[in-house]
Amino acid sequence: MAYHFMKILVASLFILSYAQRQNVTDTNKVDPARPKNFEYLRHLITFDSTSWTYSASFIIDKTGRELTFLRYGVDSARNIYSEVRYSCQDYNSKTFAKTTLKNEIPYIKMLWESLASKVKIDLSVGFIGNPEEYEDVLKTYLDVFAKSTRLTYKFQGELNSGYNTDLYKQTLRRGNIYQPFDSLLKTYGFTISDYYPSEHDFFYSKAFLKQHGYDSTLIIPRDFALKIKTFHQ
Repeated sequence: MAYHFMKILVASLFILSYAQRQNVTDTNKVDPARPKNFEYLRHLITFDSTSWTYSASFIIDKTGRELTFLRYGVDSARNIYSEVRYSCQDYNSKTFAKTTLKNEIPYIKMLWESLASKVKIDLSVGFIGNPEEYEDVLKTYLDVFAKSTRLTYKFQGELNSGYNTDLYKQTLRRGNIYQPFDSLLKTYGFTISDYYPSEHDFFYSKAFLKQHGYDSTLIIPRDFALKIKTFHQ
C-alpha cells in the first residue's frame, strides 16, 4: 500500500513540475515588446486623418495614448509623412500621465504598426514629449547636465542672455536622453541624430531641483518643446 502511495505521489510531483516548466516556457514566449493585453488594446484603437495628419489612438483606464504622423507641403511630391508625435494623457488630471518612456515603448510600437500600412513613413523630425513627461527621461536629462560643472558655469553666465544652443544640443546628444525611443526607431531604420530646442529660455528652479534630489544651485535649461531630428541609418 505504501509503495503504491509513493508511486502516485512521485507521479503527481512530476506532473506538477512539468506543468510549471510549461508555464514558464509559455511565459517566455510572450513578446516583451507588446503590451500584456495587446489583443484587447488593438481592438480599442481608433483612427483619424486630415489632409496632413494620420493618427491612431486608444483610451483605457482614463489614460489616452495617441501617435500621429504628419506631412507638410514639401512632402506632397513623395507622398510621405516626415514627422511623428506621441502623447500619453491622464484624463483625470488633464495633463500628461505619470509614466516612463520605457513603459510607453510597447504602446508606441503598437500604434506605429497599426498606421504603417496606411501611411508612407520617412521621418526627419519627431516630438514625443518634453523630458518632464517621463520619469526616466527627466532623470537622464538632469543627470547629464548635473555631471558637468563646465556646463553649469557656462549656463550661469547666460541666464539673462539665453543659453548656447549648440552646447545644449551637444550635451543632449551625448546623453541620448530619449534612448528607449531611439532603440525603437532603429528597428524601423531611423535613429536620433540631433535635437531642436524651443526658442524660449527657461531654467529649472531651485525648488524643482531640490525636490528631485539635485543641487539647487545648478543651472539647467528647462525645455518645454524639445523636438528630435531623425535620419535613415
